[in-house]
Amino acid sequence: MSAPAVPQEESERRPKRSIEEIERTMAQRSERLSRNLDELANRAKPANLARQAGMRPELLGALAGAVLVAGFLVWRVRRRR
Repeated sequence: MSAPAVPQEESERRPKRSIEEIERTMAQRSERLSRNLDELANRAKPANLARQAGMRPELLGALAGAVLVAGFLVWRVRRRR
């Protein structure tokens, strides 16, 4: 036989809880878990992530540079034809 998960002496030292106390604790934990999941879902929404990130100056600079280079390359290709 395997040993019990909690040693006998340790389980005897714990105060006994009533069924109502256990149910109340479970309901509180369930409510807290629900609130946490709602908060995580809200934080992970793409619209919220985009709003939080905003348009950073370095990103705008890189984007503007890429547009200029692409425009210049298109202009050169069309000019040679």
